[in-house]
Amino acid sequence: MAKRQELIEIELPMLPATDWWWLLEFTLFVLVIGFIILVILWVRRFFWGSLKIQFLIKKQILQLAEIQNFFVPNLPRLKMYSLFIEAKNNGDISRDFSQELGDRFNKICFSGKDVSGEIFEKLLADFLQELKLNQPKLLSVMLGMIRWQR
Repeated sequence: MAKRQELIEIELPMLPATDWWWLLEFTLFVLVIGFIILVILWVRRFFWGSLKIQFLIKKQILQLAEIQNFFVPNLPRLKMYSLFIEAKNNGDISRDFSQELGDRFNKICFSGKDVSGEIFEKLLADFLQELKLNQPKLLSVMLGMIRWQR
């Protein structure tokens, strides 16, 4: 008896299917994250300068509280004057108050006289208060962006 040979059909393994939904979700996720980063960077330019100056002023006020000397050295006064000029150039303080504050800073920094810590601390507190009053609000920045696009 002859053995009968049968042909067995062998199928090649199939390639895995491409998951188009996963690719679409991943692409949308990357686009959304990129958009959020761009919005944060765009809004940051309105807030960063004012927040940085406010932080440095608060730090200087704390350092003044720790110093036991009655008079403020010249270097901190000049640092705060440079921050005032930066805030003035950025438009972080109003024009009316910037003239008054500028006169007070000029008297304190460039008069050549010793300045007490209380007077300098009062000047810094006024400067900090003005920065907080003129800090842009997030809603006004976003509305400005909408107006700019029209």
